[in-house]
Amino acid sequence: MRLAQNTGIIASFSRALTEGLSAQQSDAEFNAALSEAIEAIHKASVSG
Repeated sequence: MRLAQNTGIIASFSRALTEGLSAQQSDAEFNAALSEAIEAIHKASVSG
């Protein structure tokens, strides 16, 4: 299921956004993991 095909649907991304994040990561590692999660969510929401 592609989000882009489901107009009007509101989705929660909290689990996808925080997966792979850890308090033990350095700032750079944390930021990189967060950036990757955001990119993956974006791609899933606009691909068709």
